[in-house]
Amino acid sequence: MDVQDQDYKKQQPKVSICIPAYNQTQYLNILLASIQAQTFKNFEVIVSDDSSTEAVAEMIKEFDKKFPINYTRNSPALGSPENWNAAIAKATGQLIKIMHHDDFFSQSTSLQKMVAYLEDGKYDYVFANTTIQNVQLPQTQRVHAIKDFSKILKNPELTFFGNPIGAPSTLLCKQEIAKQLQYNKQFIWLVDVEYYYRLFKLSTNGAVVKEPLIATHDAAEHQISKDCIDDYELQAKEQLILFYQMQNHVSRLQSFFMQMFFLRTTFLQNNRNKIIAKEKLPLWFKLYNVSVAHSWLRSVLLLLVKTSNKFRPIFI
Repeated sequence: MDVQDQDYKKQQPKVSICIPAYNQTQYLNILLASIQAQTFKNFEVIVSDDSSTEAVAEMIKEFDKKFPINYTRNSPALGSPENWNAAIAKATGQLIKIMHHDDFFSQSTSLQKMVAYLEDGKYDYVFANTTIQNVQLPQTQRVHAIKDFSKILKNPELTFFGNPIGAPSTLLCKQEIAKQLQYNKQFIWLVDVEYYYRLFKLSTNGAVVKEPLIATHDAAEHQISKDCIDDYELQAKEQLILFYQMQNHVSRLQSFFMQMFFLRTTFLQNNRNKIIAKEKLPLWFKLYNVSVAHSWLRSVLLLLVKTSNKFRPIFI
């Protein structure tokens, strides 16, 4: 690198690419290769490893010859999402880019394009669209495009009804925001949604790059989301926590639709367990508990849940 290149690099913000790793190298290899290919070079790579084997450590040794990697092996393992937070805690860059070990940069200019949004200080964070590749069906892929972003910024509670953003790897943000927020260890299934909600409440100075700069592998055996996808009890538990986190910030109408959306998950469990919470239960949750012992009321409530979720987009 000549003097001119060094001076230019000093003028660029430093990006910390934070990688929480765990027991797989196939996709981690793809990620590290995509980092090496980036045209934007003012970055550091931080790997926080929860693995029970030496496989990740051995791979890091090979890539450490190509670019510096700050590697830490956690003993005992921290678990998700504490391992994510541990990687972020070691970051020294002005900008932080978390990259899960099964995601990767889909273009050599991905990092450069995202950094460009934050260089002038106008925005606090930026997202990019994501290409999703199903590992079980390699010939198929789709693009997750972030839609209605301005609407979500005005009403962050809309994240209760689904993840409009995508995986955490789609985000690049200022260091002070990333270190202030952290990922909430109360969540596994909704950990990204809950994080986005708090991010939007903290700052509305965000932007979206409307092209797929990040790619993620879907349906891989090692993924945490694969373990949660049929665990309706876990999903209902986390949605209930999220509801109580949001309920004081929404209108009565939106609260009604949030309760209906939550009850949809409880019905998917196909059991008759009552909703138990430390907080005072809202009306529709109370009715659900009553319906546990009355089949006719349960049928009526289920019909209401299906109807309300169908027509929700018209009202909010």
